[in-house]
Amino acid sequence: MKITAAVFQKKYVKKSEHTIQNDICNYAIMKNYVVIRFNSGAIMTETKRFIAFYWIKNLLRKYQNSGFPDVVLFKGQQYILIEVKKKGGKLSDSQKRFIELCNSKNVTVHVVDSLDEVIGIIDTYNDIFA
Repeated sequence: MKITAAVFQKKYVKKSEHTIQNDICNYAIMKNYVVIRFNSGAIMTETKRFIAFYWIKNLLRKYQNSGFPDVVLFKGQQYILIEVKKKGGKLSDSQKRFIELCNSKNVTVHVVDSLDEVIGIIDTYNDIFA
């Protein structure tokens, strides 16, 4: 049996979280979603202080600067929060805390490891909000 490059790529090559995030963003844009992609991290100032790119104020901790989902998709009144993990990847403690906070407010955060999962989620949302 001859294996094509596409089949090999899908079956044997593990994609990085960065690549999966890019795939999700490109697909969502194609489906007319507004896409916001968050990259956690910070910059170091000349005085060796770190400044976080964003802060989350919540009830679980006064502030946290990590744990927010990687990608947020918007279309009309619809939004989808997506945390991307590579195959076998684990949520960090701050991600777990943020998901707990969202769940306590009836907000769903989807944890995915492939574009295929997001396609299914978008299809489901499109059916609900059609």
